[in-house]
Amino acid sequence: MEKRIVVRRLQIDDVARVATLLSDSFYANDSWLGWAVPIFRMGIYQDLKTRALTQTPRHTCLVGFQSSAQGETTLVGTVEVTAKPLTAWSLLDPTVPYVSNLAVAKAFRRQGVGQHLLLACEQVANTWGFNEIYLHVKEENRSARRLYKRVGYHPYRNDVPIWARLLGSPQELLLRKPLMQSALKVQGLQNGSSSA
Repeated sequence: MEKRIVVRRLQIDDVARVATLLSDSFYANDSWLGWAVPIFRMGIYQDLKTRALTQTPRHTCLVGFQSSAQGETTLVGTVEVTAKPLTAWSLLDPTVPYVSNLAVAKAFRRQGVGQHLLLACEQVANTWGFNEIYLHVKEENRSARRLYKRVGYHPYRNDVPIWARLLGSPQELLLRKPLMQSALKVQGLQNGSSSA
């Protein structure tokens, strides 16, 4: 039986689950900073709650859910897309759709959820009138780089801020993908739902 994933905009009732998913995905509990994870989670929660309530134009947080036969829904992933300049310090950078905070629940990784969420971001960017989309990935994150390549993202430039060079932070790659009209439907943007 094919499992159905529904992608829709973040709603206020989703905020706590999405904050937990993001903090679990981006902050390791087993590192020396594990004690700070609840603090990071609270910050993420407050930020998501504010964004869910304000509905900023050209910013969308998407969530993916899978339904069970018993009617229960499980959060399987989340992603954000925002129209913004690629760098904060350059007035020459055009505004482009930028993907961030892609996170997939551990139990659902390598099952196409990340790909599905990225395709939903493309549909959002299409509704905003853009013909390309961007994201950053850490150079050493090979699994993410494979996903982005499979979906059609290609290196655009290496981005290493000066502060990152001084601190020895990992190099980031800026990836770009040209867009075509997406047939995927995201709830809240157009009628219908998406499935995988």
